[in-house]
Amino acid sequence: LMEGECDLLVCYDHPDLPLVVDRDQFACIPAGTESLVPVAAPARSGAPLFALPGGAASPVPLLAYGKDSYFGRVVDYLTARTSPGALARACESDMADVLKALALTGQGLAWLPASAIGDELAQGRLVQAGGAAWRLELEILFVFAKSNGHVRDLIAGGVGAGRP
Repeated sequence: LMEGECDLLVCYDHPDLPLVVDRDQFACIPAGTESLVPVAAPARSGAPLFALPGGAASPVPLLAYGKDSYFGRVVDYLTARTSPGALARACESDMADVLKALALTGQGLAWLPASAIGDELAQGRLVQAGGAAWRLELEILFVFAKSNGHVRDLIAGGVGAGRP
């Protein structure tokens, strides 16, 4: 986007983990919200196999995003308050679908977008593994060059008309 190779960026944003773009050059239009939720497979009791906050005596296996990904930064932000050794990185992927598949098989705890796990939560195949303090609401943004009137008009027409 910044090099002119694409017209539109659809991304996540949070005030504590802001998107770094030149706001004089690029427009940022809110497109919706998404929650990142800690989940794990359920034990027979229905409780999560792994739950936050974890502890050094029995670290929670973390199905982690790569440190350079936005979700990786979000999870680092959320887990900064855990005690040292409370989480143990069991796997790393930049793809939420990979981490979801691992969580479904009981390999650890993953923070996943709520929109990607609605069915699994409803069916009890995944359960929340931490309270509200472990969730993070993210804003979804459309980002484009202010000079690109065509993209601005397309987005304004779609969002204004209630279309995705």
